[in-house]
Amino acid sequence: MSKKEKIEYPNFDLYEGETKIVNSEIPDGYGIMISGRRHFDDTNHTDEGKQKYEGVWKDGEMHGNGTLVIKEINEDIGDIQVHISDPFDGKKYVGEFQNGKFNGVGTLSFIRSGFAHGSWWKKINQGHKFAEEFKFYEGSFKDNAFHGKGKIFYSDNTIKEGEWFEGKFKND
Repeated sequence: MSKKEKIEYPNFDLYEGETKIVNSEIPDGYGIMISGRRHFDDTNHTDEGKQKYEGVWKDGEMHGNGTLVIKEINEDIGDIQVHISDPFDGKKYVGEFQNGKFNGVGTLSFIRSGFAHGSWWKKINQGHKFAEEFKFYEGSFKDNAFHGKGKIFYSDNTIKEGEWFEGKFKND
């Protein structure tokens, strides 16, 4: 049985959407989760968090179509590195999820918020847009890695298109 709930978890993550009851209520159906929130006891303030997922859930995992926005990135993804000197504020994935991971067809892009002050989530909900500098990768994913047919769009307007296997470009 599914019902709509608003749940604040002990780690301050916040979920609003459809749930089902197993041993406790878990996300299942359509919902929004804001994760990575921190609480400051001295001011009794909880910040807005580091990531937001809006989409379909199954048994407490992102599963189905959705959008994931993550602030403050510094990581390698497959053959492509995001260097510390790159002035990106976050990344955005729009596509298919399975068991909490990028699985299926999707688009991964890196973003600049353009928001000097204030809440990312509040500004986005008010209709403000962040700047997606370029589409970074569009194609198939498996377990969070490029896998299958895809294209990378580089900032210098070049495109790398072909087959990927576990994050590595096969056409080299």
